[in-house]
Amino acid sequence: FPKQEFYFLAEADTAVFRDSLSALLQLLQYEVLATADNLYMGHGYNLTDCELAPVVMGGSGILLRGHTLRRLAQSGVLASCMKEQMEGEWCWHHADWVIAECLLRINVSASGHAGFQQHNCKQYERAEIVACHPALSRQSTQMMLERHAWNYTRSRASLHASWASPC
Repeated sequence: FPKQEFYFLAEADTAVFRDSLSALLQLLQYEVLATADNLYMGHGYNLTDCELAPVVMGGSGILLRGHTLRRLAQSGVLASCMKEQMEGEWCWHHADWVIAECLLRINVSASGHAGFQQHNCKQYERAEIVACHPALSRQSTQMMLERHAWNYTRSRASLHASWASPC
């Protein structure tokens, strides 16, 4: 992985509010995370009753720190996880499950964040919302982006380090 500080994975029907995402990344980088901290964050869900690791649900986006992905690749764990997905027991796992199980192998657990909304986009106008799922059409996505941007300019001061911190 190149030297990017963060990577964001999203599905095709995810509305991503770039202004809020940018604010989140800035706060994480300069106020919240220490240099060596790992990050795997989004709409968290605990599947331990199903014998799966706590997971970030991919529909509303997955935020990963570049440092974490580089660690995963350099350790050889990423290659083994890819093999497990392609040829092993994970062949029927959803992608978000695979990411969670793979990161757990390097002791990185999922962190939740209220700005990632997996099951609906009802709160899309709020500056605190980074991404939501599902966005039902291109037209509705465009409308949500415009209204979010309008509200963001009025309430971006509410976005601070405590908002950006994973839970």
